[in-house]
Amino acid sequence: MTREGARQLVLVVDDAQDIHDIVEARLSPEFEVRHAYRGAEAIRMARAERPDVLLLDLDLAGHSGLDVLRLLLVERGLAELQVIFLTGTSDVNVKIEALESGAVDYVTKPFDPDELRARVRAAVRRGRHGKGPRSEREAVTMVGLPTDVDERRLLLGRYKLDVQLGMGGTSRIYRAIDESDGRPVAIKMLRVEHAQNPEVVGRFRRELVVAKALRDPSVIEIFDHGFDAQGTPFIVEELLEGEDLGKRLQREGGRVALDETLRLLLPAIDAMARAHARGVVHRDLKPENLFLERREQGAVALKLLDFGISKMSWDPSETPLTGTGVGMGTPAYMSPEQIRNPREVDARSDVWALGVILFQLLAGRRPFEAESPWDLMIHITQQDAPALAAFAPELPASVLAVVTRCLRREPAERFENAAALADALRVAAA
Repeated sequence: MTREGARQLVLVVDDAQDIHDIVEARLSPEFEVRHAYRGAEAIRMARAERPDVLLLDLDLAGHSGLDVLRLLLVERGLAELQVIFLTGTSDVNVKIEALESGAVDYVTKPFDPDELRARVRAAVRRGRHGKGPRSEREAVTMVGLPTDVDERRLLLGRYKLDVQLGMGGTSRIYRAIDESDGRPVAIKMLRVEHAQNPEVVGRFRRELVVAKALRDPSVIEIFDHGFDAQGTPFIVEELLEGEDLGKRLQREGGRVALDETLRLLLPAIDAMARAHARGVVHRDLKPENLFLERREQGAVALKLLDFGISKMSWDPSETPLTGTGVGMGTPAYMSPEQIRNPREVDARSDVWALGVILFQLLAGRRPFEAESPWDLMIHITQQDAPALAAFAPELPASVLAVVTRCLRREPAERFENAAALADALRVAAA
């Protein structure tokens, strides 16, 4: 990223003009200085111009500088980006989080301009020599990625592949051992035939970014990531023991009692409430993406899976939703507006999907069924959902009303977000 024979590029991201003026006065003409005032603008400029150093305000208006950092540092071509946080807080925990998220340094406002210049110079030197504290993030330089479990059994010099656990349309899942501490992990890697598909790679990257940004106990935890020599990405994540809700429904069939439905789904709704509060819309909620993790003494914990086609308010880019169609969603759980225009959905589309899952558990069938996906989507966009009372007349009227509101065709008539749905469901079932 460093520019031989040219001034190093510093991108300043802050919503206060006086900060830009101070930085410009002290760093120019030694450095080329560019300016951004909002996170979305900073992301576009960083992707286009590949700065050597990013001076990033931690408390940007609209969203956190941490979100911007996490979004940028998982991209190839930005792995050497030296990020220095500008922060007005004295909270040491905030500074620790910034450094653990990939920043190389931080400067507390108000700062001394000469100190800032010295820190920028040090960051440039680190970038030139490929040095810095974020060793686990330097994954782009890592060893080759196997396309089969019998080849190159050690990844990154620490992950020993064991067995293949499954294979989806675009990726494989392996059980592995982290030899640094003996911990079992899961490794999710793109299948080689999809490694050059920008839509599939974008979905893979988005899943990583959202999981790191949310850091939620109900979202699968990601430990590491990287690319092989051919540019094929992989993710190292926690190994879950259990089954997804879809498999459980397929195995047991029939209706699920109200108490059990609430026990299963309220944690998922609460998790989505936290995601919505962070500006994330899942866009592919379904039983197969709700994992029931088995824990000690028979306890079950829910984990949300696959944020690959999620929408993030802080990301100005969008996952392509044409071509192969992998980014579109699952028709049976898609809202009318998502079928019409997946790019324009908000939290109320997830509320629809949660309503479909609630209906499915309580009624023993989904509200909309058809012989083909196309017929199904026509029904969803043109017909009202059937009354849940027709399939589960014994349910309290208050619960029936909550599910009915989730499945209103007009988004404005639904609950605003998952938090509102969770509150209403608890009141209705009390």
